[in-house]
Amino acid sequence: MELSRVADARSYPVPPGAQDNGGYSRVRLQGLDRTTDPGFWIALATYLPGAAANRVAGNGAAVYLVIDGELRFRGQGQDLTLERFDSVLVNEDEDEAIEVSNETIDPARMLVSHTTTESARQHQLMS
Repeated sequence: MELSRVADARSYPVPPGAQDNGGYSRVRLQGLDRTTDPGFWIALATYLPGAAANRVAGNGAAVYLVIDGELRFRGQGQDLTLERFDSVLVNEDEDEAIEVSNETIDPARMLVSHTTTESARQHQLMS
């Protein structure tokens, strides 16, 4: 077993091609630079009210699980609102960027489980 404490987690840079408008923070909890890489990594993301960020297309598969608040996901011809404990799977082959935003007056947090891609490994080495 490999313990990872959130108190020891550090933020990581936005991946190449991704954008955020501020008010969005993220820390990696498992995988890549935190623990042995089991082929995926897990992060905790916080979106303050009005914050938005996009996921780059073709950046591996990911599951997004809202743990507090409400987040809106737009892309792939869909417009979804996720509330506490709702989740969405974005497949590796989906080729359109997805915007995630907090359009409420309360902060929102989610866990992200993401497959480890070669570009993620390379980006980690550069950060």
